[in-house]
Amino acid sequence: MELFECWERIHRIGATTGRMGHKLGKASAMSESPIDIRLSEVDYALIHRVHLLHYDFSGPVEMTNNGRTLVMTGFDKWDGGRKQPIMRGGGLKHTYRLIQLHLHWGHSHGHGSEHTLNGLSYPAELHLVHVREGLDVGKASNVKDGLAVLGVWFVEGENDSNFAQISDNLHYLLFDGNRTSLDKFYPRRLLPERTASFYRYEGSLTTPGCSITIYYAY
Repeated sequence: MELFECWERIHRIGATTGRMGHKLGKASAMSESPIDIRLSEVDYALIHRVHLLHYDFSGPVEMTNNGRTLVMTGFDKWDGGRKQPIMRGGGLKHTYRLIQLHLHWGHSHGHGSEHTLNGLSYPAELHLVHVREGLDVGKASNVKDGLAVLGVWFVEGENDSNFAQISDNLHYLLFDGNRTSLDKFYPRRLLPERTASFYRYEGSLTTPGCSITIYYAY
């Protein structure tokens, strides 16, 4: 079964050095996510690169079909929290810790991402949700900069071998409420090789809750 066939199936059954960063001009003022990133409206700014710590480590995670999407959790338990993946830099004023990741995809291969680039939709989009250090999820959801989301667009066939750590387990997650565990999950394998350039804006969560969130897209 192809990777994207698995995605479509689970979606249907489940019930539905500083580098150049790109700051979204007109969209940067508290936009409701998701948005269409228009290059003609992007403000180019020299800001520090996003630093991803502990993303090269691996650890156990739980995968769950929550009825809306595939969610992965358990990063806060890696080595007692000492190896929890961390994000900082990129204009962030605080350090953020990875608490979960989830996927967005569609029924057709070319229309799955929530955010679009110049009107172009991608087959899928990964969201890595980080909570501000020192806050729990509940408090972070009520703070303007309590959450930071790293988004990655996927092109079909581009990263299939690295995505196998997820796709090989999708047959366990066909129904709402299904869950399974992985002993070793490598978050870095889901990211592009080069992460120095990115798009950034302040928006809201695209899943229920609608907390104001700082969003980065690769």
